[in-house]
Amino acid sequence: MKKDIYMQSLFNRFNSLILVVQKSLKRRHTMKSLLKKAAVLALALGFTAQVRAAVSDSLTVTITPNAFYAVDIDTANVSLDLGTVDLAASTQTVQPSTVTIQSTYATTDLRLQGVIASAGTPWTFDADTSSNESDSLQAWGVFTTVARSSAPTQTGGYFSGTQPGVNNSDVISTTNRYVGTQGGVTNHFEADSGDFAFKDMDSLPPSPAAASLSHLWLRFRLPSASTTVDAQNITITLTAVQPN
Repeated sequence: MKKDIYMQSLFNRFNSLILVVQKSLKRRHTMKSLLKKAAVLALALGFTAQVRAAVSDSLTVTITPNAFYAVDIDTANVSLDLGTVDLAASTQTVQPSTVTIQSTYATTDLRLQGVIASAGTPWTFDADTSSNESDSLQAWGVFTTVARSSAPTQTGGYFSGTQPGVNNSDVISTTNRYVGTQGGVTNHFEADSGDFAFKDMDSLPPSPAAASLSHLWLRFRLPSASTTVDAQNITITLTAVQPN
């Protein structure tokens, strides 16, 4: 009798344990089901948020222009060796150098500068051409349109001026000066507006525009005396710059 009661007690305990296990499994299944539903809901909400963000969006593209100033001097048809010249005498280029603006900017100004070099003692540029000094070279430069094909004489606005850096002066020096008008100084290295083939040298357009082309003419007067017989090399440099 006692044995039967004992076995019945064990059976009841086993059944209770089975019920506890079943309830635990149900809770786990329910939890897994809830987690799956939550994950699906989160995914759906995230997708909805992404769709809404794409309704209005933007991007920025950056482009940097490759723009530059450039000038070309063509001397193919110019005799740059003016030979042996007497002191106090004048000489000039009989054919022009052709100057072309090759910038990619819309407009360009030019600067002009002279330098004298020699294997011996170099001359200097004369700062006042109204008188002639020893070892001082008088030099002028003037731009025209390409309509002028023959060398101008030193009359009117051609090769004008006695001092560099003043109105209507074509006198060359070692100072790098604007061609045309700069600040309060006007008509640098330009002929008079009434002269044949006058060229306004301000804000020049680039090639292939017709106005991108100019002719540059040079004239020199030798010193009254010289301490050297070595050849003098006069370099004229043009620099393309932003319009002033």
